[in-house]
Amino acid sequence: MRHIVLATGLFLATTLALAGAAAAQTIRGDEAARLVFDGRAPVLVINPRAGLSEVDRKTLDILVRTNAIARYYGVIAFSPDEGLASEPTQGAFNYHDVNTAAGRAVNECNRLRKRGTRPCIVAGQLLPPGYRQRGFQLSQDATNALGEYRAIRGAKAMAISRSTGSFAVAQGPTALIASVAACNKAAPNNDCAVVLKD
Repeated sequence: MRHIVLATGLFLATTLALAGAAAAQTIRGDEAARLVFDGRAPVLVINPRAGLSEVDRKTLDILVRTNAIARYYGVIAFSPDEGLASEPTQGAFNYHDVNTAAGRAVNECNRLRKRGTRPCIVAGQLLPPGYRQRGFQLSQDATNALGEYRAIRGAKAMAISRSTGSFAVAQGPTALIASVAACNKAAPNNDCAVVLKD
């Protein structure tokens, strides 16, 4: 975790930009390397509309910094009526886009919140350092695996699941089929698609 950013424009721009993200596109590994971020620890961007106190912001920062699975693209959602330090607070991390992570965290939070309380909202997003809209993005773990992918000689492919953040790399003449099959083993929705092909 690098630092907390409280920025209305960035938070809103990120949400709107990712809302229009296209379905999986297939590109080459070298092109992907130019488009993805470098895989360093994420930056926490606080939702200014969440109304978090300074104590809540510090708590959120600690929660993210000490959570080994807190990777980009990620979201922490909470119940405004129950507060940040309550059972409904949920995080969804290491997705290929922030909107999918937000949907997962908010839905799980709403499932756990008490009846009669206001719906859950996003408290903060985990984004790569220097984030700005680009035409292609991968989760932090998939971004870090890109170096290994590029080192493979011959035919290769990477498939990702947009709904879970899962990914798989395969090589050889059946790389396209094998990467999708391996990715789908970890993605219960069987929604994996090839995004990298060389």
